[in-house]
Amino acid sequence: MNFTLIKFEQKPNVRLMIRQIWASECKECKISSIYKLDSILYILLASATPLCATSVLLHGLAKVELTHLSVSEHELFKWAKSEIEQSVEFIAYETYSEYSQNGGVGGRAYIVPNGAMVIRTFERLTEIFGILNYNSDSFSDGGKYNSLASATQRVIELVESGAEIIDVGIESTRPGATVISGEDEIRILKPLLKEINLLKPKYNFLLSIDTYHVETVRWLNDQDAEFINDVSGNLPLDVVRDSIMSGKRYIAMHSLDVPANKQHNFAIELNPLNYLSNWLLNKINEFADNNIDVSKIIFDPGIGFGKNDAQAWYIINNIPLFNKLFNSMNVPILLGHSRKSFLKHIIPQITLNTRDVATSIIAGLLINQVDYLRLHDLTILNEISPVLRACS
Repeated sequence: MNFTLIKFEQKPNVRLMIRQIWASECKECKISSIYKLDSILYILLASATPLCATSVLLHGLAKVELTHLSVSEHELFKWAKSEIEQSVEFIAYETYSEYSQNGGVGGRAYIVPNGAMVIRTFERLTEIFGILNYNSDSFSDGGKYNSLASATQRVIELVESGAEIIDVGIESTRPGATVISGEDEIRILKPLLKEINLLKPKYNFLLSIDTYHVETVRWLNDQDAEFINDVSGNLPLDVVRDSIMSGKRYIAMHSLDVPANKQHNFAIELNPLNYLSNWLLNKINEFADNNIDVSKIIFDPGIGFGKNDAQAWYIINNIPLFNKLFNSMNVPILLGHSRKSFLKHIIPQITLNTRDVATSIIAGLLINQVDYLRLHDLTILNEISPVLRACS
């Protein structure tokens, strides 16, 4: 077994590297938990064959030479190696470690012989979009956070529970929702963005705006937001190009209708993976032909938009195959399944609480299989994901 210790700051770079390793070098590559030492993140990869150094360097990551480890890094490496191998030594590290708060996600902390603290974190390579619905019309929590005070408090709660990105939605996209104009959307967004951005320096999160209105996206080019979440997946090419050139990342969600229309889905005889892969490939080619930086594109298969319940479950159950299909495109995947009605396919009388439990189980099982998860609440996920990790 060959081991590669990676030191990193940006999770997307690690995810991209791992995707390419799985696709080209070593399909059986094993990955440790994320470890932390002096606020620096590490991850250990184990493979049957040595990993190509360029796989690491091309993504701006630092490969730590195993012959030049510090005392603390040496203990970190031994702990991570024992985790991957599930050796008896892992029991010792876990026994002599203590639970660490480590933000909202937790971890196990071990004091190494030189007095430094190494944490085996419960962090995930997958990053979380925490949903803030700033309207009274959303299907799950409309009106609950519809004031500046409640909205900003909710942002703090989501970030403290582990959300790296806050996704703000002004217009509901549920079936039958009221459509608002881009002008009204901007009017509502202005004071909210001002308040949310005041929180950024202290709470360290990124901001995503859920919109498909051209006027809003153009206005956002001069605002402090990092993502445009296009639920139509069909903004004009020049608008997408200008948004990306202003420093934003663009999320292209596949959709047949906005607001969603439960009666309009793509044909059931089509393979959802092939259908959506072809849609994305055409979109990527179109972007490239129009000088749009495709490295800034994120794909969302659009659960609940143009897919019936069975198709939604098929997509979720085949996310690993999706990843394999998309490896050559190097396009990150965002999954937005939170609290959606496809859950009624297996739980007809589902309650809001049960929706959150079901949502969190799916998210926990798919941690590290997708790049981003979009969730209304992280509380249950934080409770179950360490358990799933410990049992893997």
